[in-house]
Amino acid sequence: MKNLLLLFFMLSSFSIFAQEEAQVANDVLLQTATGTVNGRLFDGTESLEGRTVRKSIHQIYAEQGAQTNGLNAEEWIGATYYDLQTNGAGQNRVAGEDPNNIRAVWTHHGQTEDGGFPNRGTGFNETTDGTFPPDDNLKLETPRTGWPNVVTLPDGTDVAVCHLPATVNELVMLRRAPGSTTWAESRIPTIVPSGLLWPQIAVGENGTLHMICVSTPVGNGGAIYEDLNPALLYFRSLDGGLNWDISDSILPGLGAPDPSTTNDLNGGIGGDSYQLEADENGHVAIGIFDLSEDIMLMKSNDNGASFEKKTISSAFPFDDYIFSSVPYTVEDLGGIDPNGPGAIEPIDSMSAAALSFLTSDGSGSVALDADGNAHVVFPQEYVSAADTTVADGGFTFFPFAGGLLYWNEYTEDLTTIPGILDALDTNEDGELGFTDFNQFADHNGNMFISMPSLEVMEDGRLVLSYIAAMEELIRDDPTNVNPIQFYSHVWMTGSNDCGATWTTPVDIINEDLSLFGFLVNTTDAVFPNTQVVSENQVALTYQFDDEPGLNLVTAEEDPITSNTITMITIDVEEILGLGPAVGSCLVSTSTVAPETFKFEVTPNPAAGFTTVNFELDQSENVTIDLFNVVGSLIAQSDLGDLATGVYNENIALDNLSPGIYMVSLRAGDKVATQKLVVTK
Repeated sequence: MKNLLLLFFMLSSFSIFAQEEAQVANDVLLQTATGTVNGRLFDGTESLEGRTVRKSIHQIYAEQGAQTNGLNAEEWIGATYYDLQTNGAGQNRVAGEDPNNIRAVWTHHGQTEDGGFPNRGTGFNETTDGTFPPDDNLKLETPRTGWPNVVTLPDGTDVAVCHLPATVNELVMLRRAPGSTTWAESRIPTIVPSGLLWPQIAVGENGTLHMICVSTPVGNGGAIYEDLNPALLYFRSLDGGLNWDISDSILPGLGAPDPSTTNDLNGGIGGDSYQLEADENGHVAIGIFDLSEDIMLMKSNDNGASFEKKTISSAFPFDDYIFSSVPYTVEDLGGIDPNGPGAIEPIDSMSAAALSFLTSDGSGSVALDADGNAHVVFPQEYVSAADTTVADGGFTFFPFAGGLLYWNEYTEDLTTIPGILDALDTNEDGELGFTDFNQFADHNGNMFISMPSLEVMEDGRLVLSYIAAMEELIRDDPTNVNPIQFYSHVWMTGSNDCGATWTTPVDIINEDLSLFGFLVNTTDAVFPNTQVVSENQVALTYQFDDEPGLNLVTAEEDPITSNTITMITIDVEEILGLGPAVGSCLVSTSTVAPETFKFEVTPNPAAGFTTVNFELDQSENVTIDLFNVVGSLIAQSDLGDLATGVYNENIALDNLSPGIYMVSLRAGDKVATQKLVVTK
């Protein structure tokens, strides 16, 4: 790994993103690192033949009869010797209606001397009488699988989807009827010759099952599909997975570029660099966090029938970027990023820091609020366009140059989440004790802060978990190929004002929440996944052992170790200090008379349907909302950016009870309202 000594840059002011972050570390030497864009992702074909197998100290305590769950503390719900849960963004691993009814899945493998993990599959556990029973060390399906997701349909049917490892490349669906203990197994059909990997599922309106995955990449034994390597594909089932009315669909804006242009973007979306979310009102959101593409949101407001692409962060200021091929200049980048490592004085316009641009490390998270609007979080990674000496597809990046970024559909502004860097200064000496990137364990991202998992509570409060390296928690083993490594812990924070402020981050791996508090200093906790289970509680699951990093990373040369899958139900007020929601995320608007837009609703009274007529004298972003008489949102139509002109939009009224409703037309920062009477 090539290293360049540069000043450690911890953002003291992130002015463009309109947030303040206290300066945590100054004058600390930083090493850049190199990564590979087109590297092969873990897909289940990995083998660790001949590697030593051992038990973690946590597992030994459990086998000696130690309690493995506790009130408002860790519940050990499972174990696995295959210790990778995702290559990037996390799957939907938790389903739950309330704290006493929670189901969780993970990639499981019981103890074996066979480093090929022949019995790898879907681990599963669920609450019984409010607690999790001991893990039965079994998997749900017959074949060898991995990367499970779980959702529950409105009728109580549980659905899990996972993939068969590369060389087979099929997606497996598991269904369990309400009250049953038996899972029915089937395959999801596809027309992709190379097959599919790394699925994610979410349940939406009327039990619609949404799924995304990718075609098998060339590096994993697959092939280029529709000129993409790999292609991100969307599937939809209106009957909960029994039949698929949309399958193998490449969404608009995610197809291969026109070969007659110089645009090399959208060469493919890497496996696990995306996350899927859906709600019961027909909103579907796909966050895309591929480090070699723009950070994007694919959004549907009609239950997946159509999607719109929004660029959250333009990772590449030019259209013809190719890693490690030709040198680029500061002018090509549009100048030195004022928030990146190149902003350090003195500025050398040809340095790796000056030629850096913002992207993600492949992880990220998207969540929908009660109004169907998307909220997004991703790690703040800077990649350099200066290096042309590394292997094809390689890149130089700055693993310490930022924290986490937040974005929502209301303002569409990026902001830094404050306090995250400060919280990591656990010895309060004003500096973070990280000087060598080689001392960081390889999990799934490139950053020392990574793997965010975001949830929105029913009242709009944001709850965020993520992992971060611990400056004072170091494994020092001279017999290991990487003798000194930092442990990672799971942290949480929250916002009750739509991201304007955030609570002080809390290290969830602490003496109060852990079963064995004296072992928190030797606990490596990663892969957080969250699910709202009550008006004030979030179920959090993660994986931990006593060895930093993954045994699947062969360069680590770690023994194959038992890893514990853990669940904690977090009371966000008690543990995070997150108070009731304050205000609304809605963009400030001014009320105007309907005549401003020549706004009419006809016919009125109406039955069956009515038409909203309006006129714009300039381009505006337009939304039509329908409220009942007490102000509850009944339906919403996001028309997007409309040009100057006259418009007529129909509203279906068939499903509405007779009565009085309000139709609201929001155009830019102005809103007008008309009364509508619905008759039989």
